[in-house]
Amino acid sequence: MKLTISTNQIKGLKKGSLDHFPKYTTYLINQASQTAQATRPSVVGQLSNEYPNYAKECEVNGVTPTLEGWREYHTSKFPDALSKSTLRINEMISNFKAAIDQIDEALVLEWVKDLLYEKTFYGFNVEATIKLYLVDRGVTVVDSTPEDESKNIDLYINDRPYQIKPKSLGHKQSVASYIAIPIIIYEETDKGIIIEFEDDYLKGLLKDVI
Repeated sequence: MKLTISTNQIKGLKKGSLDHFPKYTTYLINQASQTAQATRPSVVGQLSNEYPNYAKECEVNGVTPTLEGWREYHTSKFPDALSKSTLRINEMISNFKAAIDQIDEALVLEWVKDLLYEKTFYGFNVEATIKLYLVDRGVTVVDSTPEDESKNIDLYINDRPYQIKPKSLGHKQSVASYIAIPIIIYEETDKGIIIEFEDDYLKGLLKDVI
């Protein structure tokens, strides 16, 4: 006979000890723990290493691993872990309570609007995000007109024309694009947006962040 204990079954077996918790409380405690970094290795030890060490110690001593045995093993190695972790979570829960008291319908409405419009726009419009970044660096940015775009001008930086192109184009622009207009090349990565340029004027403007 061959039986499989599914992932969902395993989760069900493990979660029973907290079934008495009021609704949403385990989620909130988990979020507080993550935000406060209350169970990081520096606080409670590297559990993925510590438990195998405990199991190996049990094997050497010829005893069966038990919950109580693991609790005693961990406490002996990290005597302050429980109190430190609990303190961090309790402090963050207090912060959450204070924040929740400040949330009203107007704040929620503003949050939803920001998600639907600002974050979506800048999340999908890479060029707009780059322009916003330049403005944040104190640079004056003006969008190009349709007539400018026909000349391969995508924006003006302090009244100087620039092209802005994705790196995926590989600089294989049309002949018309090879006019004396500096190019800002961008590439989207899992770490953010990388921009590249050779223009000395722009380098001077952004020298503090290069």
